[in-house]
Amino acid sequence: MERIGPFEILAPAGRGAVATVYRARRDGQEVAIKVLDAKWADDPIVSKRFVNEADVLRRLDHPNIVRLVESGAHDGTLFMALEFVAGPTLERAIRRRAFTHRESAAVAARLARALEHAHGRGVIHADITPGNVLLCSDGTPKLTDFGIARCDALPPLPVPPGVTSGTPVYMSPEQASGSAAIDARTDVYSLGAVLYESATGRAPFRGSSTMEILDRVRWAEPRRPREADPSLHPGLEECILRAMAKKPDDRYPAAAAFAEDLDRWIRSTPDWFSIIPSS
Repeated sequence: MERIGPFEILAPAGRGAVATVYRARRDGQEVAIKVLDAKWADDPIVSKRFVNEADVLRRLDHPNIVRLVESGAHDGTLFMALEFVAGPTLERAIRRRAFTHRESAAVAARLARALEHAHGRGVIHADITPGNVLLCSDGTPKLTDFGIARCDALPPLPVPPGVTSGTPVYMSPEQASGSAAIDARTDVYSLGAVLYESATGRAPFRGSSTMEILDRVRWAEPRRPREADPSLHPGLEECILRAMAKKPDDRYPAAAAFAEDLDRWIRSTPDWFSIIPSS
């Protein structure tokens, strides 16, 4: 593939369950082009979900959410052009232990404010994971992949075959139980699980199978973060555990409240090695 619509394809950049992402360029502007794989082109559910993802992104405008540039079809192939982010995923940065605790909290606070923006527009992401966060060269996080997002303004759709309705380790207990009644607090939980891993270097739950992980998410309390990393500040541990409370009513009531608590902790806990500002 050399072109799609007005965009010149430069190189492959990644592959998901139903789409391939390429680096591309138009009039000197570099973008990421997400292209629906040909084998899914005639699947009405997958095609509609792909279009819905673009419709969701069109409703959002936040510095910590990847921006939609354009979407459409070229020779029968659905595509969306997205803001290009040159840096790695948060998942890769966590594997490299690239952050101090304060930096991990700063990234989570920014993502929480991005979620508050999305929730205010009726959008639940439903798949907050380290792999769905891209990092700019200056450390700015960008939330991406709204492929299974729920939006009040759009009709609900079944999950495409072969695509899970979330990522087990980061699912909220209600999401892991298959509940259709998820709300903004589901995203708060998942962001708390991401912060747990970013701060400690360990996922909050492990298991030998998907079902074992889901059972632990539903019923087991995670190992306390300070047991995984004794150097973690008690105040940050408290933020993580409140976000990850089993019962939605015991969590932060909104993503903004999570961000505010993280910002308070950052202000009260100096870290001379931090390279990421708190706001």
